[in-house]
Amino acid sequence: MNTAVYPIRTQISLSPELRKLIEMRGAVLNEGLSEYLRRAAVLRMAVDDVERNDLKLIAQTVVGSIPKFKSGWKNVKNIGEWQRKSRKDEDQHRS
Repeated sequence: MNTAVYPIRTQISLSPELRKLIEMRGAVLNEGLSEYLRRAAVLRMAVDDVERNDLKLIAQTVVGSIPKFKSGWKNVKNIGEWQRKSRKDEDQHRS
């Protein structure tokens, strides 16, 4: 087995229960605590990247998918003016 060289060391805190679970799983996989946690970190980053890319894809698909002339905004020329009018009407209902 090749020994990996990791020049940076770190320290983490684990509950006794979590450490025991990791050690049990690591034993089945023939991995020490450090190797198990390194692989877990890499997997977590990969999952985060996939989720982030999925969200970007959804945003790209949805944003701008409806042309303005087919939306409820087709007659709005000035967004700021529309917002002020809308809020003014809201204030009258709250009085």
